[in-house]
Amino acid sequence: MTNQNQNPVNLLEASELYIADIRAKKSEKTAQNSINEFNSMFRTLIEALGFKPENPNGRWTNRDQEMARTYVKEISLAQLAKLPLSEMLRAALRKKKPSQASFNTYAARGDQFVSWLGDGPWWPKKSQRHPRRADKCCPPRERPFGHRSNTPLRDAPRPEKYGLPHSEMTPPLQAECEAFQYHLKVKEKLKPRSIESYLADTALFLGYLANHQDPPVPVEQLSLQSLLPLVTAEELDELSPTQRKRLWRKLNQTLTDLIQHYFQFLEEHQNSRSPRTKVGRLVALYAIGRFIYKDEADSKAEMRLVPIIATILEELRVVRKVAKEWTVSRKYVSDYDKKWPEVPEGMTELRFLREHFIERLAPQCRVRDPSGRRRAGWRITASIAHLLIWLELIILAPRRQQELRDRKVSTSCPVKRPDDVPADGLYHPLPPDWAREIGPNQLPADIYLYRTYTDQGKHYPEGIWVADVQDYKTRQAHGCFSGILPNYRFSDGTSFYDYVERYLYGSWFPGTFKTAYAYQWCDPIRDGQKGVWQSLGLLELEPEIHQVTGPRGDTWTHTVVFVQPGTGKPYEPGNFSNLYADVSHSYLGKRITPHTMRYIWATWAFMVGLSEHQLRALAAQMGMTVETMRRIYERQVPEEQRRIVQEAVDKWLLDELSRQEDTDSGMLSLIPLDTLKRTVQQLSTKERQQLQDWIASLAS
Repeated sequence: MTNQNQNPVNLLEASELYIADIRAKKSEKTAQNSINEFNSMFRTLIEALGFKPENPNGRWTNRDQEMARTYVKEISLAQLAKLPLSEMLRAALRKKKPSQASFNTYAARGDQFVSWLGDGPWWPKKSQRHPRRADKCCPPRERPFGHRSNTPLRDAPRPEKYGLPHSEMTPPLQAECEAFQYHLKVKEKLKPRSIESYLADTALFLGYLANHQDPPVPVEQLSLQSLLPLVTAEELDELSPTQRKRLWRKLNQTLTDLIQHYFQFLEEHQNSRSPRTKVGRLVALYAIGRFIYKDEADSKAEMRLVPIIATILEELRVVRKVAKEWTVSRKYVSDYDKKWPEVPEGMTELRFLREHFIERLAPQCRVRDPSGRRRAGWRITASIAHLLIWLELIILAPRRQQELRDRKVSTSCPVKRPDDVPADGLYHPLPPDWAREIGPNQLPADIYLYRTYTDQGKHYPEGIWVADVQDYKTRQAHGCFSGILPNYRFSDGTSFYDYVERYLYGSWFPGTFKTAYAYQWCDPIRDGQKGVWQSLGLLELEPEIHQVTGPRGDTWTHTVVFVQPGTGKPYEPGNFSNLYADVSHSYLGKRITPHTMRYIWATWAFMVGLSEHQLRALAAQMGMTVETMRRIYERQVPEEQRRIVQEAVDKWLLDELSRQEDTDSGMLSLIPLDTLKRTVQQLSTKERQQLQDWIASLAS
């Protein structure tokens, strides 16, 4: 094994040094998990580099491992530096046809290793980029903070997975879960995300019963009624009133014990102490109860009267109360400081992110790497995706991540060109209602990005991109949202719309190369220009294309705008949030997510003193009320709160006292009532109390 203080010269020594680095930076258990994942990835990478084990489709033998060590020892770092390692690893992974989760895990581990190699002072230096190509090359990217795993949000180790996989369920239990899913979808008409969440929580409950409850329930005996037993009306009719009371008392006590023991398991074995997690589990348990007792109650009111359902609702009421207390007191399980950007004094977080974060992302979207070599098309597209998802959260008050994650775009245009579109104009239509997802109210229930030239009766000669949001968590309370995306300008002269179109359609690179050809597309300025398409845009990520056929046989195709590189599948909520955290951490050392950005915007609104009218407009754009924004999302630190109170005092009260000393009237000049009212309204309840206490001290 190579000494950690020596510079590696081949792939074997580099891998050993990388493992030593992991052990030095992480706890023993976390490090071992990372090393196990690295070793699995590394075997695939070695095969991608040409190594052939004796049994390619089976586990490596000891002989395979020894031969592999000899093989990678012969691969010098100079050789590695010339290879597209990440692309080779992804191609090898696809051949193995792993699950989506495994592909994402090993591809991420490979990217981390490649990034670590490139950051090493011993890594072969690439030639300097040619001066004429400087504006087409990405600047050298410094990664002083590394992967987000270097900044854990909690000191506790990562919880183990304990859910019961569908494949390990008995056929009767699988059928029962499928019937539960059907009930949620057809009878209760819940959205797919809610159904997925309930099914995932159900698997967690079943996994707890089978593997962690004392005593455990054998898998072959498991059913949803292991959680909530069904008592039918016929069974109750055979019992006396006293017997019924005893039965319900026993079942309720059993359920209460199950819930309490499960919560204890979450706290002691999973390091999960958040009441918000408990609320989610109880909501899922309530959904299971509604399914089991669906034939015993004709209405929601009757359902709540079922004693065992009433027990769940009472437990839910208690836990929600605790969750509300956590919200009011700004208490979190994770360390929120690791999600919050550190900004210079006198600068808001929002301004800091615009000037010192987004402006650094834009140059990383260029078509050549720092040494002047052409980048892979999918890498260009992925870099632009990082820029776009972050830019929207910084130039527009963010709603929930669902809006970006589920956003679709048409991939066909089977419509007549509208009269308001210029002859050389780019038009990307919004599909007709028949081609869209329709909700229970027979209205569109999806989210689309489209380009047009007329919106709300106003004509835009240059064209605009619009987000049409017809599916949202708070739609019933705050309505739908359709808004023009502002064409933000970067310091290098590029714009938001430039990157949207490069992401969707590709990046054209002009030049007189051997493979160059004439430009033939929508930009009249480039018509006939020699060059190449360096990237094919969204097609580089191989997105899933969906087709809809209309009543007259017309077809329309669409895809999700932001998809995962390598698979083309939409992001799940968790890995979409992690994508944001990965990007922000690599530049700022902070794991900022879309949810964090809602806090940042709300805090900014109160810090800069927006008027009540402006606050209402901002809250509406974020899909909430001003009261909710103030209660949940405003996050001023105590020092900032004290500063606001002190400034209010200095501005309105102390100025009046000083003016009183300069007059002979002996009377305190009155502050205009409307001005004082506006000032006080901007203070939180705690700040108002501090102000009252200060005034009371003057009176005494």
